[in-house]
Amino acid sequence: MATKSFGYLPDGKEVSIFTITNKNGLSVSAINYGGIITSIMTPDKYGTLGNILFSYDSLEQYLTDTSYVGAIIGRCTNRIAGASFILDGKQINLTKNEGNNSLHGGRKGFNTKWWHIQEKHVREGNALRLTATSFDGEEGYPGKLNIEFIYIITDSDELIIRSNATCNKKTIMNLTNHLYFNLSAGCDATVENHLLQVKTNYFLHLNEQKIPDGDFVSVEGTPLDFRKQKTIREGLDLSYEQIAVTEGIDHCFLVPTAKDYVVHYEDATSGRILEITTQEPGIQIYSGNFLSRQKYGGIAFEPQHFPDAVHHKNFPTIELRPGQLFSSETVYSFKVRTN
Repeated sequence: MATKSFGYLPDGKEVSIFTITNKNGLSVSAINYGGIITSIMTPDKYGTLGNILFSYDSLEQYLTDTSYVGAIIGRCTNRIAGASFILDGKQINLTKNEGNNSLHGGRKGFNTKWWHIQEKHVREGNALRLTATSFDGEEGYPGKLNIEFIYIITDSDELIIRSNATCNKKTIMNLTNHLYFNLSAGCDATVENHLLQVKTNYFLHLNEQKIPDGDFVSVEGTPLDFRKQKTIREGLDLSYEQIAVTEGIDHCFLVPTAKDYVVHYEDATSGRILEITTQEPGIQIYSGNFLSRQKYGGIAFEPQHFPDAVHHKNFPTIELRPGQLFSSETVYSFKVRTN
């Protein structure tokens, strides 16, 4: 593990950048602030390494970022309608930070939290262990939550992200990482011409506030049908009501199995390929519609439980009880097409 300074927070606390590398030279770097992954260096078809994340060069840019670039998201990723819910008969009120709703954990979500980072040895490869605590009442959420993320880089050119959590009082939680990928490593300003395949038959229908209304919609006949590989641009059809609502792709797709990849993402020019498998029931795909530096500059794949699950009994629960361990794993596999 290599460590170096990445700057200072306004309170004077020094932020470090931690880098782990596998035997092939593939590396992953992360910082204490937000648990942000700042780079994933992978080779193109000529063997040239490049950072395949949409990212920033300085801590100051991350401190002013409003797009959650590269960060850990929680206590609840995505949107909660009305920033409130009922838990055991009691109304819980959360911080409102997107109109009347709560988005990505509130004003001070896990993306702004200080994460303690240390090197960890695991059987799969080199790893970083990140830990933090979310206290009872933080952003309105009940219960103290202890969180652990483990970033593992394997010699098979995989990034494995494991997340674990425990609580001391019944609460809700929904965790993810908000990585934006641009497989051209900066050669293409946008990802519109990159190829995408999403192996699922359904997505969650959204209302005008970009919150699921509980309906599972078939991708058949819609621009969100990526079962056969096509360019991201082909999915950005604003004449389709669901794309118009979000001004691009920003939808949760159902994950049919944790044993096979749900996402196959490819840049034909560089030859780089990303495949994602996850234990989560859904994966939010966001085409970077409002990235401040460059619209469509990267595409985010956010494995997670379904958004606003607290208001839909037909969704998998996001409740966590004392004595219960939440655990999840997502694997990002990096490949290269040389022909």
